[in-house]
Amino acid sequence: MKSLFISALSMSCLLSPALAAGTAAPDVVINEVDADQVATDSVEFFELTGAGGTSLAGVFAVLYNGSTDVEYNTFDLSAESIPGDGFFVVGAATVANVDLTPGSFPATNAIQNGADGIALWFDPSGTLTVTDFDATTPTTGPAIAELVDAVVYDTNDPDDAGLLAGLFITGPQINEDEGGAKDTESFGRCPDGGTALDTNTYATGAPTPGAANDCPAGNAFSDQGCALAGVTGDPLLVGTGTLEVGSSNMVDLTNAATSATAALFLATASTAVPFKGGTLKPFPFDALIFLTTSGTGTISVPFTWPAGFPPATEIWVQYGIQDAAGVAGVSLSNAILGVTP
Repeated sequence: MKSLFISALSMSCLLSPALAAGTAAPDVVINEVDADQVATDSVEFFELTGAGGTSLAGVFAVLYNGSTDVEYNTFDLSAESIPGDGFFVVGAATVANVDLTPGSFPATNAIQNGADGIALWFDPSGTLTVTDFDATTPTTGPAIAELVDAVVYDTNDPDDAGLLAGLFITGPQINEDEGGAKDTESFGRCPDGGTALDTNTYATGAPTPGAANDCPAGNAFSDQGCALAGVTGDPLLVGTGTLEVGSSNMVDLTNAATSATAALFLATASTAVPFKGGTLKPFPFDALIFLTTSGTGTISVPFTWPAGFPPATEIWVQYGIQDAAGVAGVSLSNAILGVTP
């Protein structure tokens, strides 16, 4: 496996900072939502994804009515954790693979069709309850609460600029009817997971609660976050390509320190660990390669994907760059995840 990595991508990378143990919000994101079905909505759900075993202690899922931007229901997820398969489904009891049907989750019409929002908030104090979120907006909620992730969505409705801004979302409001099949499709991240508050990777497809999202064919790479700023801010890592055997692919690093030593980490799994004041996601790594950034702080690595990897193989990539402005003298790119078809 290691030789395949090295022949495909002769390089390596590092990670971004871990929060203090016991006070950090869990590394989870909203992965899929199905708010609209045929006739009466009776199999509504939202799904979180993260590493199996991740505790959801202190996490609240808050639903916002886009007509007023006010909370209309809140679910306390504190007693739950992400299952071993990486998918945690909150929804009606009729939903396949559902993990939690809160007592306050109506059997029908539980999730409004839009323009509306869903947000995950984290309570580092362990003192908040669902009533602390009653009738709040994203900007009037409990001061101690920390925003973890959010999505604003619709079914052919105008954008809700207030919710998008109040929830600090990067990317568009998501239309569940983007594919013209709002009653039979959900919207989810493609591929699964990615960067919190970034909605750029959502797409519509068949509902898949508790399983990998139904994603259109295309780019195999997604942004997994964890950048650590350096002299010019966060170094940005982008992967493009399908990871099909024989396909042409590219990994591009930009906005890094200039003419600096950069380490590229490659792995087929992710057990995030602290590193140089940040977090390394490609760990344990299969390959580590040292390169040098250009005079404009970039590295471009084209590669042809080799045979030998089974379908659904995860390819984790991240850079660590020598940078005097970074924590411990290192800045870290975001990690990216590629999944073979």
